[in-house]
Amino acid sequence: MVWSSPLPLPRARHFLNGAPTVLHREQPKSSERTKKFSRELRARMTVPERMLWHCLRNRRLGGLKFRRQQPIGPYIADFFCESASLVVELDGHSHANRGKQDAERDHFMQARGVDILRIPNTDLLKDRAAVECLILSLIESCNRPLQKPKPRGDRN
Repeated sequence: MVWSSPLPLPRARHFLNGAPTVLHREQPKSSERTKKFSRELRARMTVPERMLWHCLRNRRLGGLKFRRQQPIGPYIADFFCESASLVVELDGHSHANRGKQDAERDHFMQARGVDILRIPNTDLLKDRAAVECLILSLIESCNRPLQKPKPRGDRN
C-alpha cells in the first residue's frame, strides 16, 4: 500500500515488546551503481531527511531498525524498515513533477511486499512528533507480523 500524509493520527501504543513472528521477504538485489549512488545520497542528506533520520536512527522509534538511503532493486528508498517492510519517503520540491516515476517505483516496491509512506517535507517541518506517531501508528495498523532481519553477513 502507498499512504500519503496527512492521515488521521491514531494514538500510538508500544506494540513491539512481544516476540515477533519470523518471516523472510527477499529484497531484490541492487546494482553496484545504485549502491554507490545511495552512499552519495547519505553524504548529502537534506535538512528534512536529517531531521527524520535523527528520530529513526539507533532504533529510537519503537525499537525499529531503519536504514537511510537504502537500495531496493534499481531504486533508493529514503528510509527503510526491513522488519515492517515499510519505506518512508520524504517528498520535497524534487518530487513535484515526478508523479509517473514515483508511481512506477511504488508499484515495483509493492510487488515485493514493501509498503510506502509518503510524507511531504512541509508536514515534517511543521510537526515532527506527529510524523513519528504516524509512522508507528501505520506499522501497528497493518497488523502484519514483524520479520526478523537477516544477519548482516547473509545479505547480498
